Amino acid sequence: MAGSSAHHWLQRWKYYRSILPVCNSWSTAHSDSFLLALIMNLKGIVEVSILNIWIDSQNAKVCLHRLKGNFIFGKSVIVFAVVLISAIITPLVKYLYDPSTRYLRYKRSSVLQSKQNKLDFRVLVCVHTQDDVPTIIRLLEATNPTKYHPLTLYILRLVELVGRASPLLISHPRYRRASSSSNASKSERIVNAFQQLEDRYLNLVTIQGFSTISPYASMHNDICTMSADKRTSLIIFPYCRQDVISLRDDLARPNISNRSIKTLLQNLLRNSPCSVGILIDGKNYQAQSIHFLPDRPFRVTVLFFGGPDDREALAFAMNMIHHPSVFVTVIRFYGPTSSSTPGEVNDFLGGSGSIDVQRYKLLDEELVDQYKINAMHDETLTYKEVDVKDAAETIWAVQSIHDDFDLMLVGRQQITDSDIINASVFDADSPEFEDLGAIGDLVASPDYDIKGSILIIHQRQDIT
Repeated sequence: MAGSSAHHWLQRWKYYRSILPVCNSWSTAHSDSFLLALIMNLKGIVEVSILNIWIDSQNAKVCLHRLKGNFIFGKSVIVFAVVLISAIITPLVKYLYDPSTRYLRYKRSSVLQSKQNKLDFRVLVCVHTQDDVPTIIRLLEATNPTKYHPLTLYILRLVELVGRASPLLISHPRYRRASSSSNASKSERIVNAFQQLEDRYLNLVTIQGFSTISPYASMHNDICTMSADKRTSLIIFPYCRQDVISLRDDLARPNISNRSIKTLLQNLLRNSPCSVGILIDGKNYQAQSIHFLPDRPFRVTVLFFGGPDDREALAFAMNMIHHPSVFVTVIRFYGPTSSSTPGEVNDFLGGSGSIDVQRYKLLDEELVDQYKINAMHDETLTYKEVDVKDAAETIWAVQSIHDDFDLMLVGRQQITDSDIINASVFDADSPEFEDLGAIGDLVASPDYDIKGSILIIHQRQDIT
């Protein structure tokens, strides 16, 4: 008898194991199974509603008449049990379940990988308001999609959840031209604007539109889940600094400056399965126009210090090098070689850690050499080198080019000589310093008074 019971439970365990998702480890399978059991055994408002329906039925009136006192007591116990179990299990599941574990196998997805593997360039574009659209379209059009390197865009409009019990993810079909009228919704106008880009690059650009309606506290899970499912290489996240919003009195962006957007960006940087591009809007005509201006080129400047983030920025710029209207300038900064210590780097975004500096330098040289080879045969490409002795000279050199670009690409985190990027010299007390990095916070500062847009790229790669 005991043997048959054990066989029965073994068969049931094999069945449940077959319907569970593939887990990275045995402990993960145990945790997911336990949480699934908790959720499936949770009683809620549905059970209480069924009980009320039974009370209202004709067949139950006789039973209630005979056992009125006992039934009322039993109903009170059921309602109390439902409330108590919900109050315990809900925070327990929230504490034990970590959605970011689903993205572990996608953490190596990057712009550089998509270019090296000659895959289609998949980008997830987050949109807060319609004001974000022109700058994003200009940025994407500059990547010069071709039949050998097509562009696949997933447009995700971010809407804060207000007055609804559960989040929603809505897929938008391709709208007709009539949807661009004044009666069209905001989501329709946003998707239509990107579909015009798809029409201009027929068979080279593919657009899919979505909207997520969820709380800002958990909205990063929707973004990361879509990025992992669609296997994107880059997430573009429009961002506006708190101090800039207060200065420009921009009524069209009522929610961009609040603390929730900042928290959403921080969660996205920690959990993203691919690279993240923080896009800061510019004020010049090139940034505000959807189309390239015929009388002037689109000038792109890349600040290169070293490290995975800077390589991502350079790889993104190398997608633009064959566009006839785009002029790319790479400025590489060198510091005193005697100040660098092999194996150690002063990383003030994540603490001091031991990394393979020589390996990073070799990867930096390899990618820069590829750009140099292209620059030798193309007049629209420029390469410059700047020698700086300390962080003060770095700040002066960066500030001297604030009018020479329509788009600036920079890595969020630099791995280079600690003397030329020193947290004590940069404004480490700035509220945006941790989010944008040292150089990103510098170029996005109101004191910098930029006219062009800025894309700060962070590669999802843990440094140990």
